[in-house]
Amino acid sequence: MVQQSYMAAIDRWEQRVPQELLAIAQQAIMNLTQSVVVDTPFDTGFLRGSWQPSIGDLPGPKKSVTLDPGGGMALADASLAVANLTLGETFYYSNACIYARRLEYGFVGEDSLGRTYNQAGRFYVTMNAMAWPTFVNQAVLEVGS
Repeated sequence: MVQQSYMAAIDRWEQRVPQELLAIAQQAIMNLTQSVVVDTPFDTGFLRGSWQPSIGDLPGPKKSVTLDPGGGMALADASLAVANLTLGETFYYSNACIYARRLEYGFVGEDSLGRTYNQAGRFYVTMNAMAWPTFVNQAVLEVGS
C-alpha cells in the first residue's frame, strides 16, 4: 500500500515536472528578451524593430523592419515564438540591423565610407546574457510550483 502510494506520487511528479520546467524556461526567456529590448539603444526605433526570434535555427534576413521605439512589437514577436517552444529546443533572438554589433561592442577606426569613429560599446546584450541565472531565478519565483 505504501509502495503504491509512493509510486503514484512519483508518477504525478514525472507528469508535472516537464510542464513546470517548460513554463520556467519560457518565462526566463521572456524576462531576458524584455530586458534586452528595453536596454537596446534607440534613436528612431530601427534597432529595436530589428529583433527577431526563432526556434531551432538562426533566423534568415528579416524581410521588413518596423520602427519600434518602445520595443512592443519585438516583444510580441518573441512572445509568440516562446509560446511555441518545447523542452529541448533552442530559442534564438538575433538582431538583423547592420550596426547592432557596432553598438554592442563599440568601434574605433575608419569605416568603409571613410568616417572615423571612437565609439564605446554599450554591451546591452552581453550584460543581459551574463544575468541569465538571475532571469531563471526570477522565473522560478514567478511561475512557482
